[in-house]
Amino acid sequence: MRCDQPDIERIFSAFEHRKLDRVPNFEILIEDKHTSRLLGRTVGHTLGSAKGASEDEYVNPPMDAGDYIEICQLIGQDAIGMEALWAPLKRKDENGNLHIITDGSIHTWEQLDRVIPYSKELDIEPKRKYLREYINACKGTGAGTTIMTAAPIMTPYQFIVGFEEFMIKLITDRDFIEKVISLCMDYYIEIIKMACEEGISWIYIGDDVGGKGGLLMGPELTRKYAIPCYKRIVNLCREYNIPVALHSCGNAVEIIPDLIEIGIVMYNPVEPTSGADIYEVYKKYGDKICFSGNIDIAGVLALGTPDEVETDVLEHIEVLGKKGGYILTSSHSITNDVPFENFMSMIAAGHRYGRFPLNRNQPFQKDCFAAVRLEEIKKHRAEGKLEQKKFTPATRYGVCSGCEKRKVTFEVPGGEMLCEQCFHEKGWILVHDGPDSGWRQKGEQNSVKIC
Repeated sequence: MRCDQPDIERIFSAFEHRKLDRVPNFEILIEDKHTSRLLGRTVGHTLGSAKGASEDEYVNPPMDAGDYIEICQLIGQDAIGMEALWAPLKRKDENGNLHIITDGSIHTWEQLDRVIPYSKELDIEPKRKYLREYINACKGTGAGTTIMTAAPIMTPYQFIVGFEEFMIKLITDRDFIEKVISLCMDYYIEIIKMACEEGISWIYIGDDVGGKGGLLMGPELTRKYAIPCYKRIVNLCREYNIPVALHSCGNAVEIIPDLIEIGIVMYNPVEPTSGADIYEVYKKYGDKICFSGNIDIAGVLALGTPDEVETDVLEHIEVLGKKGGYILTSSHSITNDVPFENFMSMIAAGHRYGRFPLNRNQPFQKDCFAAVRLEEIKKHRAEGKLEQKKFTPATRYGVCSGCEKRKVTFEVPGGEMLCEQCFHEKGWILVHDGPDSGWRQKGEQNSVKIC
């Protein structure tokens, strides 16, 4: 099988500590600079709410399934993913209109009693529609599907109650915190049940309970509030034979034994800057749970050279992947701050050195898209032909001021938000790379930059 051919069985084999043809690779989020360079056209981020929760982000459709599959077929990514990450608790305004709560303003029982839970019509069925599109698009491609969801701790502290008030109430009013978590979990159980019914490949919990140096709530409260939520999800998914993985930023390695006990199959990403050493963690738990991630977006991926990225990936694969229980992933996501050549180097190294049986003397793969792109970039840079300037416009999902339809819109000079079709019709040209990167209008010689 070609290294670029997606295969969900690679991810399943990593969950089960089996060896297939190569170490799998999967990123839940690849930002728009990279997706545009891969496909040669503007397609946006691979994850709908990549920039956080807002009124628009909750209704933002995921990336077009066909575009996503095309990306996977270029870089050999073994699955596509969408999100249902933030529990959509709502409030009514003075006119009776519903608004998602994202400002951390629910601090009293009176305010909490006015919170309106999720709606199946507004919050579940739209996700079902997009998930069906994703699952259908994967048929015949080898790729699988996941949905990142379930932030029962993070949603309350980041969007509903606010971080400081959340931590205070853990001491002063735990019944309040338990009620907020319960409201969130009602939504997550419903969305996960829907995803399992539709035939999702695996469920990906995304709940940041770790911080720099350790657990945000400490081990006792994490085990009291977070672990039971995860166990409830795992038990539901067992009814459908669907595996469950967990992402937590920061250092949450103290609860890995708890995750293993309740049946979580994969932990991501053992963040390098959090005080945790993935190699030491692997020595303790590597035979009991799959690991993914740890290729540092705050280090080698963002600041290193392609050769340094290759060396880092090789080390991760040799140490973590020798028994099959590792998925090649960044320490969070492929952001626009990561140089494109470093992203290609990570993928190419994974495909080259991740082939089983592992061998660091594997030859260069001429049929690997990422390896070929990387060689082209290196050649052009050596010849002085590669321009360094890049431009990524401000985008959001909202109402286009041109056609007045809800679409992905771009901020053109002057602040107007236009969809791709409308900014073309109004004479705007968007140049991502080179000396003319930025906005300009047809016929103009110089770019118009937006600071």
